[in-house]
Amino acid sequence: YQRRVHGVGDPSYFLECNKVKKVGQVVRAICLMDHPIPNISENAKSCQIIIPQSELKRQNDVYVSCTSFVHKVCPDGWYIALVSTTVETATPTAELEAGLKLLGPVKEQFVSVSDVYEPISAGREDKCFISKSMDASSHFESCAHDILDMYERIMGTPYDVDAKDPQQDA
Repeated sequence: YQRRVHGVGDPSYFLECNKVKKVGQVVRAICLMDHPIPNISENAKSCQIIIPQSELKRQNDVYVSCTSFVHKVCPDGWYIALVSTTVETATPTAELEAGLKLLGPVKEQFVSVSDVYEPISAGREDKCFISKSMDASSHFESCAHDILDMYERIMGTPYDVDAKDPQQDA
């Protein structure tokens, strides 16, 4: 039996040991509202809007996602909207304006700017496997790709989505 020690974590755990590098920033606004996003189907208690970069003369899209009390993430009658994008200028909050304009009146707004990091190495040598920071997207596609990449770096083979659970046949 050979014991294998692995370190698996988010970049924030590795900032001081030179295992990650900063690759940008993301600005996010969390907005609390007592109404759905206007001009969306009245039955929509949640939605996702992607404002294309070309429409805004930007290098990155602006993402708007909204969820509500129906999903049990806030009290009845309330909605939570998240507006985010990759920072391109010295005024990150202003970069959210196109998305914020879609929301209508906002009761409370919380804005944050976060650094985005990625691992410097694959982690195979030191067994320290680090994910990338969450990007600005609201559909989690890049997060899913990062998880699959980490699986392959840790296990040495790609994840097989068609593999059967050996316990099913038992």
